[in-house]
Amino acid sequence: MGKFDVLREAGFEAGNYDLGTDDIIARLEAWDATHGLELESFDGSSLTVRLLRLPDDLDAFSEEVYAFCPDIVWQGCETVEALAASIAETSTVFLWWD
Repeated sequence: MGKFDVLREAGFEAGNYDLGTDDIIARLEAWDATHGLELESFDGSSLTVRLLRLPDDLDAFSEEVYAFCPDIVWQGCETVEALAASIAETSTVFLWWD
């Protein structure tokens, strides 16, 4: 069983962004391969992961997170720069699709 299979079992998806379970898991697996991830929590529309290694280029990574999950900026921290600062401070990425 894979690290993120619990999301598959729960049918976790972001339908309003046309992201199915496999799309989300694929992105998490890619980040896991480069940065190491721990799934901290998830519910019906959000999940939180902890980065075990911060990206060398945190600005580029934050842009990638924003492209994958725009709601976290639009309805959350308001700027990609604030997202990068939050990731740097907490080593966590909160993903939320409204």
